[in-house]
Amino acid sequence: MVHELGVSFLIGSVLMAFGQDSPGEGRPAPACISVAEPSRRLELADGRIVSIDVQSVTRAGESVVAVGRYAYVFPRSASSTTSPALVDSIIGVRIDRGGAGRITLLANPAAPRRVLYSRAVAMPNGEVSVLYATHDPEGLRAHTDTATLWLATLRHTSWGTPSRVAMARTATLDRASALIHRDGQLAFAYPFRDDRRHVEDGGLVLLRRRHGRWSVDTLRTETEPTSVSAVYDPVRGSIVVILAVAERFPPFLSQRLLIARFDTSWSVPVPIAGDGITPIVHPSLAVHNRGLAAAWLAWPGHDPRNGLLQWLQIDATGRANLRSVIDSGEATFPYEFTVLNDIPLWLYHGEPFGAVKLMMSRDSTVARLPDVKAEFGNPSTRTIALSGTRLLVFTQQRARAETEPMAASFTTALEIRCPRSAQR
Repeated sequence: MVHELGVSFLIGSVLMAFGQDSPGEGRPAPACISVAEPSRRLELADGRIVSIDVQSVTRAGESVVAVGRYAYVFPRSASSTTSPALVDSIIGVRIDRGGAGRITLLANPAAPRRVLYSRAVAMPNGEVSVLYATHDPEGLRAHTDTATLWLATLRHTSWGTPSRVAMARTATLDRASALIHRDGQLAFAYPFRDDRRHVEDGGLVLLRRRHGRWSVDTLRTETEPTSVSAVYDPVRGSIVVILAVAERFPPFLSQRLLIARFDTSWSVPVPIAGDGITPIVHPSLAVHNRGLAAAWLAWPGHDPRNGLLQWLQIDATGRANLRSVIDSGEATFPYEFTVLNDIPLWLYHGEPFGAVKLMMSRDSTVARLPDVKAEFGNPSTRTIALSGTRLLVFTQQRARAETEPMAASFTTALEIRCPRSAQR
């Protein structure tokens, strides 16, 4: 049984390209059509309702695998006061037929222990590798002193025996990278703190699996990075990371955005953005046809209400080219940055609150797509490309009526079609 909410068909919408210094105003851009299908509540075949704070999504063949935290299952007749029937016994769901088919629960591979910070990536043989953390019974602090990282293999809906990857000490795993894959290799990067010499010392740990064996490579930075994003660069065949790092001396809360590469060893991190005064929040890195693209939030005055969502492109020579501001204001945090058919896209809360706001790049400028009406009450989206023009967007919504479960997850299929002149 499928409960569909939030019907929205956004057809034939004309984009307006933004100018360099004035988001929201500018000359007309080539027409792009966006179509949002009805939002679909995640329900099992027997009508039970699923709620997951989705942290990672991957596509395995014709199926979509989504994993995360706070995974609950409610009875089909649940009201806003009904307790979930399953709590923390699942880690996510598998959805057949490109996100439109049967929904199957994925059991917690570490049960009865709680799983945190899960990341999933599809492998060439159709299996899905999932990296996750477990911790001691005392619970998590801001820095996780005793977390153990594990890797488990998902074959359709069955788990292989999890293998231990490493201990993560004084790590901020909630600000780590995605689990990335290329040519049979897996990689994962996370920031850490090392206060043996100074309270703010830190760096970055890169875990790599090659030929079934894990290795560890450490990059030291002046202070602990606040967050990190990583990708494989297909042109140069190296792992690339961007990380926000503060200078040790005042104003300590301000960061610069650094980039570093790993081939057989770490390169020296190089600044690509940031003035050393304004805080940098939530850096995100992606691959597209011109090389790499990076996005981040700058918070002038340390105030999210003044947030500026910015981006730059990095060409094959490593040169960073700052582009126009994408948007500004409090709603830009948090955002999701993805690439569809080599077109960079940004998704975050629109107006009124609950809509998904969409921005896309066209050459060096930014254009706005119409907002997508979706069940979007959680902080951020998680998105997976289904084709060169089609996305599946995961959101979550709390109960707004007594007849709804206290929380539920939704998917919204979104199609974006642009003329060739807009896809450069």
